Amino acid sequence: KLGAFGPAAAISVDPREEENLRSMAILSLARSTDPVHRGVLGKLAAEKGGVGFTPRRSALLALGVSPSDAELAVLKDQAKDVNAPVRASAVLAVGISGKDRGLVLAHADAKTERDSMVRAYAILALGIHPDPALARTLAAIVEKDTDESVRGAAAIALGRVGGKEAVDALSALMRNRNYQVL
Repeated sequence: KLGAFGPAAAISVDPREEENLRSMAILSLARSTDPVHRGVLGKLAAEKGGVGFTPRRSALLALGVSPSDAELAVLKDQAKDVNAPVRASAVLAVGISGKDRGLVLAHADAKTERDSMVRAYAILALGIHPDPALARTLAAIVEKDTDESVRGAAAIALGRVGGKEAVDALSALMRNRNYQVL
């Protein structure tokens, strides 16, 4: 509430920065458990027009922090969006939640997801909750994917999942002089 600092009219915001400020305000609600805040996030995340592109993506990411079942359903729905950056944010949010690894894995696979940004976000999401069982999958992506950003994301995720297989795969990459990742 700005009233404690003076009239709201005393604050001037460059219109070019307005969307970024809204996004920061939205992200500040990520850990809120207030039903009103969570409701606003859900509406913003699901809105396809009018809210602004960056605030919508911020709302998706904010929902990924401890989502309810209804909020998780919104994220899963947005993971099917035709807009790749929205899809990428939704997939990352599901990954942050740790609630549906199958959806994240499907978007990491080049056979089911053609957009490299969505694949890279999905792969980074796999590294959020360390699990050495993912090392083989990530190592294969590092070796075979044709997109540098996807390979780079897989190398980062490999470093986070832990385990002997991940260490071995990263060591092999470091020894290979012909191999480049970002």
